[in-house]
Parts: sequence; C-alpha cells; structure tokens
Amino acid sequence: MSQIERQIKSKIEAIGTPLKDWKININYGIKTGFNDAFIITEEKKLELIEKDINSIEVIKPILRGRDIKLHIPINLTPFRQF
Repeated sequence: MSQIERQIKSKIEAIGTPLKDWKININYGIKTGFNDAFIITEEKKLELIEKDINSIEVIKPILRGRDIKLHIPINLTPFRQF
C-alpha cells in the first residue's frame, strides 16, 4: 500500500464506522449496473495495459461468487476497472 493510500485508510478508520458495526445486512457485493463495461477478461486487461501502462493502476482482480467453491477461490482471471 502506498503512503497516500495508508493516509486515506487511516483517515477513514479514524472518522468512519466499520461495516461490522452497522445495523444492516449485506447480501451481495459490488453492483456495477453494467458488467460488460467493468468486468473484463485477462486478454482485455493485457490489451488495455499495452495501450496505456497506467491502466495497471485501475485494473484490479475481482472475485465473484461463481469463482468460489467451498470458500476457496478457484479463478482469479476476471478483472474490475475502477
């Protein structure tokens, strides 16, 4: 984690309330509204990075429910763009 990321994390932790302390039930993960724009393949990831190396900073692995079996990740190839 970079220095700026640690600073942001510390600031959020200092003033925020952890999700575990919220009185809510979370039954699903991230909702993009348009997966085709945000969930990309390994091939597309490499293509985007080839076009612009800075893409590495916004493309992160994503773990979907269908990628987990018995609480063990089985596939980490899809990626999410921020």
